[in-house]
Amino acid sequence: MNPDLMLTLDFGEIGYHYNREPFCVRLDAEALETLIADAGNAHRVYELTLIQRPGDVWDYVHVVPEAVPGRVAERLETARADAMPRLAKVHPWPEGKVPFAVFDKFFYYAWDDTEPDSEAWLGARGSDRVVAFADRLFATAQAALAKLEEGDPLMRHELHLARTHRHWCSHEGSETVVERFRNPLHTPKPPAHSPGFYDHLEALLRDPDLVSVAYRGRGDWPLMRLLCAEQRRRADATGHSQIHALHLSASTDYRAGVDAWDGRIWFFSEGLAHGDLLIDGPGHNGVSAKQLIEKYRRRPQVVLTDAADFEIDGYSRETGDGWTVFRRSEPRSRRQNMELIASRRQPDDKPVIQFEGEGSSVYPFDRGLIVLGDGLSAAAISAVTTLIQAWRGRDGELLIIATGEISKWLEAGIDGAVQVPDALHADSEEGQSNWVSGLLRDKQTWTDVAMLLGAPEWIARSIHAALASGARPWAPWIVQTEGIIGARVDLVLDADPALQLSDAFERASVCKPLLR
Repeated sequence: MNPDLMLTLDFGEIGYHYNREPFCVRLDAEALETLIADAGNAHRVYELTLIQRPGDVWDYVHVVPEAVPGRVAERLETARADAMPRLAKVHPWPEGKVPFAVFDKFFYYAWDDTEPDSEAWLGARGSDRVVAFADRLFATAQAALAKLEEGDPLMRHELHLARTHRHWCSHEGSETVVERFRNPLHTPKPPAHSPGFYDHLEALLRDPDLVSVAYRGRGDWPLMRLLCAEQRRRADATGHSQIHALHLSASTDYRAGVDAWDGRIWFFSEGLAHGDLLIDGPGHNGVSAKQLIEKYRRRPQVVLTDAADFEIDGYSRETGDGWTVFRRSEPRSRRQNMELIASRRQPDDKPVIQFEGEGSSVYPFDRGLIVLGDGLSAAAISAVTTLIQAWRGRDGELLIIATGEISKWLEAGIDGAVQVPDALHADSEEGQSNWVSGLLRDKQTWTDVAMLLGAPEWIARSIHAALASGARPWAPWIVQTEGIIGARVDLVLDADPALQLSDAFERASVCKPLLR
């Protein structure tokens, strides 16, 4: 234990001249050291934030009686017996230690009748040495909090929730907070896998095409932390809610620190939602991954498990340091994966537009960029107007860039569009690129879907370049009309996209989620 977290108070022999006894105790802040270590493991972080002044550290200090007068020994014995809960098997106090606050109440002033042990303890209680000890513990706690600020996004987010009083414990008393974190549902379990397993899982979670993860097992603290950390990383990078950033589901009764981390996991006691990545942990109560896929036709993109001595039809098999991975031989795109998890989303999340073919849906939570060229037909403008109004009407975030006279778009019912200055068409390539990148930076820092409809080639080129420079954690899905050359496009529409847009809007209005 760190010696700075201990302080010995030796009062020598005290008592009356006919009965003097040694009195020596040690102040022990091992509980604070444990709290700091737990916080470094993303556990009890909120509890650490409750230490706001030096006096708060006494809740994490025990007194170790090395030699005490008989009267004090009797009080210790009685207090320990009284603190043992009925029917409990384990005492709440560490062996040979008593909470500082309990010990402190043994002593009191009685004017001329103050006992020697009380006079000794109470004299030391407010001494410079003890005050300096409390200040030192407080500084240690504050330094630990500052170090957590440098940690992963999950840790920083929890600290932010605590400071802004939006943490799940923000409206609970401090004793309730401590009890919550002691609940076995929220305390760390030992790792259930090898270090290589967690390293490989972390790499798999960075796949930009990954939309959903499903986990089966008894529960695993580091695994749950990795899932919630990736969900938080994506949410922070894109501005999406947690469930739209990465859909997580788990078949386990163990919640780990999910609530404190502000993670969003769908918990199941039976069955499990779809996962592009299926993680098979020890102790799950379902059929094997082989049966799940071959017999029940569940089709995850990747299966991760510790070890497996079987093959799965339609999947390749790869092994490493403590892990085995099965990969589907026919990979799916991110948009296809979004459609596969759509059945688990809220009804308001049904597509706002759905083009022909799998993986061609656009959802209201997608952050959209639409560029409207001046040459679009009246029918195409009408279809785009319907799309924009529906997208906005479901709280979708849209940035619209329009060429030509802005009055034309206002008459069509499209307001809030950013007009491209006429002079920009003749500007240098650098000037055009700077205008586009500056607009995206100021108006929309993240784009999921870009629709370039009759856009001038220079705008399309600048937008492609700007979006490519910030395509993490996933690349935007790009739809554009034909005739624009030399750019990566996911879906090409006719030069006059009126009919395709109308059909896609109608298709979305009657679509049903895919169930696979």
